[in-house]
Amino acid sequence: MARVSSLHQSFGRVAFPGHSWPCPLLFRGFQTSVTFNARRAVCVRHFGPAGTFCTLERPDGDSLANEAWALASRSDPSDEAAWVEFEARAEGRCGALRGAEIVRLLYACTVARRRPKRLLAKLAQDIPEKLPQFDANGLCVCLHSFAQLRSREEKLFTAVMRRLLHPERRAELQPTHLTSLLYSHARVLMSDRSL
Repeated sequence: MARVSSLHQSFGRVAFPGHSWPCPLLFRGFQTSVTFNARRAVCVRHFGPAGTFCTLERPDGDSLANEAWALASRSDPSDEAAWVEFEARAEGRCGALRGAEIVRLLYACTVARRRPKRLLAKLAQDIPEKLPQFDANGLCVCLHSFAQLRSREEKLFTAVMRRLLHPERRAELQPTHLTSLLYSHARVLMSDRSL
């Protein structure tokens, strides 16, 4: 959202659903416009000699995941004040996250060795509702992150295992996925008969 906000502030215009305005050239030879729609997604259209293409971005979720990575990749990832502020903001906006954004956010917390308990609890409730947005890799990363952060969420583990071991999805599982699932269950001292 910060990138898009800076664009509309530079033009001094207010953005609202369905509103479009020209933007500075992002690519040489391309004209670019940005549109907000009612779902708070941003459509960036690029018109140029090679044709027209559109990219859709969800600034809330994407910026949260990017911000988590920025904090995790700092030379001093233990900056307590910055993490506390981020965790407070993320708790309120985690419902807008999509599957891939949740994976990146959880992995960033794991890399930084941060254990935001309330955020993890909210994500543990959100992930089962958003299971269709995840592939096998993403679900394994989520469980691995929860296990590394020592967050024992039985409902989450059960829902993810039910999804991954469903007969229609079993072909998607590779040996690395099974290894990761076994490790995650062992790390939080849980067992699953289907494994």
